Amino acid sequence: MTDKEMLTRDVKVVASFIGHSGVVILGLLLLVAALAMGVTLVLLPGALIAGTAGLLLITWGMYIPPRTDVVPHPQNRRIP
Repeated sequence: MTDKEMLTRDVKVVASFIGHSGVVILGLLLLVAALAMGVTLVLLPGALIAGTAGLLLITWGMYIPPRTDVVPHPQNRRIP
């Protein structure tokens, strides 16, 4: 594996980590906003939607693995 391929793989891993972290932070912000909206009875329907969306985003960001088929790992690569 060349240095360029290793650098590309490392950049994609870091980008995936940053993306998943951003999704988790967005989900937490949605949950906090839903909690604030749920205090008033008028905004309760919107709070239920925002809270569910926040929970789904947190779950997706923490438990759905990143794509690994973009760049194969060096040990899984077949050399002809």
